[in-house]
Amino acid sequence: MAALHPLQCLISTEQHIIVASGTKLSLYNSSGHLVSSSSNHTALVRLLATYTEGENTYLISTGEDKHLHVSILPSLELESSRELVKRANALQLTHDGTIIVGDKFGDVYSYPLHAPAPPAEPLPKGTEAPKHLPLLGHVSMLNTLCLVRADQEHGLPRDLIVTGDRDEHVRVSRFPKGHVIERFLWGSKKFISALTYIPSTASSPTPLLLSAGGDPSIQIFDLSSGAHLSSFPIEEALEPYVTVGPELPTPVPAGRKKNKAEKKKEKGKGKEAAEEGGDSTPAATEGEAEVEAEVEERDPLGWKDGFTTGLAIIKMVVVGSREEGGVLVLASGCTALLYIPFSLLLGTSTTASTSLLDLTFPILDITPSPSTPDAFFVSVDVHRGTTPTATAPLLRQVTIASHSLSSLASEEADAAISKSASSETEQKKLPNVASLYPVLSLLHHPDQGFEETAEDVAEIAAGKGRGKGRKELKRQAESSPARDGSAKVEGEKGGPARKTGKRAAGRAEIRRRLEEQKVMKEKGQEVSEGEKVTEEEKMEVEAAEGA
Repeated sequence: MAALHPLQCLISTEQHIIVASGTKLSLYNSSGHLVSSSSNHTALVRLLATYTEGENTYLISTGEDKHLHVSILPSLELESSRELVKRANALQLTHDGTIIVGDKFGDVYSYPLHAPAPPAEPLPKGTEAPKHLPLLGHVSMLNTLCLVRADQEHGLPRDLIVTGDRDEHVRVSRFPKGHVIERFLWGSKKFISALTYIPSTASSPTPLLLSAGGDPSIQIFDLSSGAHLSSFPIEEALEPYVTVGPELPTPVPAGRKKNKAEKKKEKGKGKEAAEEGGDSTPAATEGEAEVEAEVEERDPLGWKDGFTTGLAIIKMVVVGSREEGGVLVLASGCTALLYIPFSLLLGTSTTASTSLLDLTFPILDITPSPSTPDAFFVSVDVHRGTTPTATAPLLRQVTIASHSLSSLASEEADAAISKSASSETEQKKLPNVASLYPVLSLLHHPDQGFEETAEDVAEIAAGKGRGKGRKELKRQAESSPARDGSAKVEGEKGGPARKTGKRAAGRAEIRRRLEEQKVMKEKGQEVSEGEKVTEEEKMEVEAAEGA
């Protein structure tokens, strides 16, 4: 059965809308007529940006193939392609066209809009032509960045770059001298995945920065001083509409782990079979076949059961002026859009209210409509949510009037873009949760699930129990394996259990197998080679328990 690939990325110019569906880029006019398309990327496209230079407009794109493409609009002709250092997590352009890329390893680089021409003569041995310029680095995964122009009249004497990472840090650095840190903005308790700058105006002279991510609220900062002004709660409004959660790790059958010698031996057998004209694909072991059958039966579309859903803001779009407009808030895996008037967000009005619009399916991206003021194109994932279907349009239009969100009537442009921009594929081959909703993986930080209890905090404050805390709680969590193989630790006062990460789940599985082997040996039963726990696995568990 065929299905349409979702439109995972959207961006618009004054005349066109560009959509990314899988590896394909397509450009449409405001009426929904296809102008051009290209498939220069070899993997899923994740990030898009546009830049106008004189009479020319360029599209900058990157994705899972780690290549930075610059294409000319409206033809989508590829002007240049450069390989990135690492896969990009954030992409923006400066006012002069410099491309700023932040990667998942926490580093930020700048690239010129136009790739430099290759040198006329070969370079000396051991040297390379300059490809990028490093700006700054985090010691954690970087998720988002924001560029800020200088505003001397309102306390911003120089250009700035603001970056947010997985470990609650909002860092304000000078641009382009990113190694010089102006300040950190403190107030977040969880990862940062969305930053939005709101410039000052004559009536509102304070430059503001909005920060959001895994927190239940939006943090509001005075960017000129770094002061945390307030927090605006959004969890109660959005979380009931979050229908997609992060995926569990793929089940690994017992005995699947092989040493290097066994892998080399299997590789040699496969090569011999290929030379003889046979099938070089090794046959699935009994354990692997059982796992595949279990996953297929439980999840026929290939999407695995996920962790508990949670709030993860991925985009905040400024709508209108600071005096009369507001901000649109988009959460990953959420079916609803939230609009917050600035007067309510900044506390200047007590009568204004938020507006929420449920689109039934999880929202992937949003971009302004090139033809209709205060209207937006919204892409949705019709294959997930509470009522998945393969026949609904992949693109919708919403509008804001009098601080209220509403859905526009079905437009021909929506249907045309939905149908022709999406590539057909088998349902089992549709992108998984991690591909379309990468931020959801941050909901389960490697250190989450081991927070100190209220009693621990009280003991530490009194100077007692400093040896307890995360490591002790981690041991408690790993000593009680859950039914699905992951470890759990009971919440405070009998509250809900919290799941730990993949490593803890793996160790719990090893302990279970050790116990089973012990019982089998006592009964005189033979343990198969595939079920035996290796010495490396035993050492891993012993090392974790002794940590």
